[in-house]
Amino acid sequence: STGLQNRVLSVRVRPPLPTAQHQLRGERTREGASVSRIRKFLAEAFSELRKVAWPTAHQVRVLTVLVFGASLLVGFYIAFWDLLFTEILKLINPA
Repeated sequence: STGLQNRVLSVRVRPPLPTAQHQLRGERTREGASVSRIRKFLAEAFSELRKVAWPTAHQVRVLTVLVFGASLLVGFYIAFWDLLFTEILKLINPA
């Protein structure tokens, strides 16, 4: 078994996590370890990118038009209320 055990209380304490020295054991220099970690990160990132279900060109076009349309509608909505309240405030307090 790994770690200290107290069978009476059913408590199990895990051993401490490895320190940086243990992780660098296979590397000769810190620069080599950094390059190795960067290389590993990039390999894992590209591996994950291959798993992504990318949208088709048609889906991208349709959703882009939808976003632009929704943005225009929200813009017109805000502009309408801004103009309305501006005119109301001009009637209340003419300058």
